[in-house]
Amino acid sequence: MAELVIPDQLAVLPFYASRYLEFKEEWGDNDFVQYPFLAEILWHNEKIIIPPWNLPLRYVPQIHYAWEEEGQWIESYFSKRDRKAARPYMIKHTANLLSAISWMNHREVPTASPDLLQTEFNKMNKVPMNMGDRIRFIVQNPDHYLSFNQLKGLFIESKKQFAMVKIEERQNDTK
Repeated sequence: MAELVIPDQLAVLPFYASRYLEFKEEWGDNDFVQYPFLAEILWHNEKIIIPPWNLPLRYVPQIHYAWEEEGQWIESYFSKRDRKAARPYMIKHTANLLSAISWMNHREVPTASPDLLQTEFNKMNKVPMNMGDRIRFIVQNPDHYLSFNQLKGLFIESKKQFAMVKIEERQNDTK
């Protein structure tokens, strides 16, 4: 199997411990929500032609659907006080949220570094309230129940933001 190179801005703990990801010959549409920042990694490695931030109406609903499916698992793990089991799901969905917010703003994910997240997301127009502070806390503490509550709230708010994006995209398509 070949390896994909993870861009420097995304090869950051807790998302990735190295700069490489094993490459499968075929990636399905649902695979990209299973690995942090996979759609962007594939684009940077020239495995997909159109960058995901140019197709928010295609990718963002899949991210929201994955959260709806797996968010309840995470809540179940936390209710059993199983932080270790919740951690990989929290990391994956935190990356998915960063992707969704960036793509709704027609931008690639600027960074996964907790120290830079606040500054970068404050530059975007369509973001949930206090996104920078909240996402920084989540990235630094992905196995805390408070992080789960923050992530859940950010997903709810991002859905509302995405509704506005859909309206704007459809209006632009009719022009």
